[in-house]
Amino acid sequence: MNQLIYESLGLFQPMRVCILGPPAVGKTTICSELAKQFKLHHIKIKDVIDEAMAKLQASADRADKGDEEDDDGRGG
Repeated sequence: MNQLIYESLGLFQPMRVCILGPPAVGKTTICSELAKQFKLHHIKIKDVIDEAMAKLQASADRADKGDEEDDDGRGG
């Protein structure tokens, strides 16, 4: 949308922020505080990766279980 439309509605323009730094320097804390201050969505990449890995593991488990049930021991 045009910046004038955002301003007329009293809205912020869409924003993406990427905070980088070494481990244990407070990146998550800073992001959480910025999200609260500006009423933004805070997406933690660790949560996204954990969710994707859980879905992948569940899918692999279902596939393994399905292979075991379909295996009747006959070759060919």
